[in-house]
Amino acid sequence: MVNKIISPILYAVFLVPLFFGSVLIVTTVEYTIGFLYDMSGIVEMLIIILTLGTGLFWFANTLIVEREKLTKPRSLDHFRQSALYYVLICNAILYVSHHGIQGGLLEGYILVLAVISVWAIAINAFFLQRIYPPNS
Repeated sequence: MVNKIISPILYAVFLVPLFFGSVLIVTTVEYTIGFLYDMSGIVEMLIIILTLGTGLFWFANTLIVEREKLTKPRSLDHFRQSALYYVLICNAILYVSHHGIQGGLLEGYILVLAVISVWAIAINAFFLQRIYPPNS
């Protein structure tokens, strides 16, 4: 039972290395070779989140499934494991709907966290469906 409570927290911990790693890589790219298409790093950030995030979140899902010893996960397992990412997306939507988008640094960070959260949710759903198909 404790493993089922800890697993969303464990999955959310992987947000930290992805967030800081992507910001570090984007700043390194900016100062060494520059950005593509003069778009302030949007393309680079998307590529980094997709590649680095896929590996990190796939590894996190592997750890969670091993820790929980899931034999046949249900859809509720997906929502439980990704619960904190759903909360982050709701917070981002509420912040933007309340304050609007003013082009500041905070809105940029919120956008990055929302994109990472959506990607983490998608990776978790794909992982559980791929490893444990519904018809097996």
